[in-house]
Amino acid sequence: MGLFLVRTLLVNICPFYSVYAALKLSKKGEKVNYWLRILLVLLGMGLSYGAHWYYFVQIASATGEVPKTTLTGKIILVSFVANYLYFFLFGLMFYFFEDLVQKREEAKLAENKRHAAETAFLRAQINPHFLLNTLNFFYASATLGKSKELASGILKLSDIMRFALTESSDELVLLRDEIRFIEAYIELNQMRFENKLSVEYTAPTDHEVEHIKVVPLVLITLVENAFKHGELHEPEHPVKIVLELNHPKQSLKFSVKNKKTSGPKERGHGIGLENTISRLEHEYGKNYQLLFNDSGDHYDAELIIEPVKS
Repeated sequence: MGLFLVRTLLVNICPFYSVYAALKLSKKGEKVNYWLRILLVLLGMGLSYGAHWYYFVQIASATGEVPKTTLTGKIILVSFVANYLYFFLFGLMFYFFEDLVQKREEAKLAENKRHAAETAFLRAQINPHFLLNTLNFFYASATLGKSKELASGILKLSDIMRFALTESSDELVLLRDEIRFIEAYIELNQMRFENKLSVEYTAPTDHEVEHIKVVPLVLITLVENAFKHGELHEPEHPVKIVLELNHPKQSLKFSVKNKKTSGPKERGHGIGLENTISRLEHEYGKNYQLLFNDSGDHYDAELIIEPVKS
């Protein structure tokens, strides 16, 4: 037991932990005295050399492991330097490896916090023009005594607000909930314009998308942009919103096509595309495509995710 303590704990561990502790203290900056770190390294070196000398002179020579005739100060010193440098360098590598892992974890945590903040920002950023126009619609319905339209509109807006503020708090949401959010958005806009908007909307049934999950508030980004900048009142050029699933490939395709409006456009960016792209890259990496085609009079947006998560 004494041989183990001398040879292993003192000879080997002293140089390892002295440099490791000195480097750990150096992260605390100027609050820790520079000479304290030097003292730790020297203390580790002294203890290690003392244990090394004791092992060779008192133990190894006594047991016959090392012949006394070959045991010189030079041999002890060379053996100590080689052993010390080995564990000194091992302590250095261990510290820098641990520091690298810690920095990667901190970077990952910072990235997750950034994306959580982006999602929170999106939830809070329902288009103010849309909200203002909807409230004006409610006021007009109330003054005209259209209680049925008013009640239905309030219910639709409630669904939109509930999803935007609560359901989308997770990194992924059920696709069927995102679909219902889009449907409520379209229906509320139709109510504002007495069902005169030219919109063609196609989506799978709830059963088909029952277990599929997507990043929240991404699909509505493309829909909102079409409603803000597209022509909504020409039956021959309707806004086309299509959600398709490719079951064999487990892929999702969402496209929005619209004719550009020649009239005034809503200001503001609502749920920004740059933010959306960042969140798509964070969740799907290279397993998605977001394509845009501006042909002059028409604007097409297409999102492909492959494979989608369930």
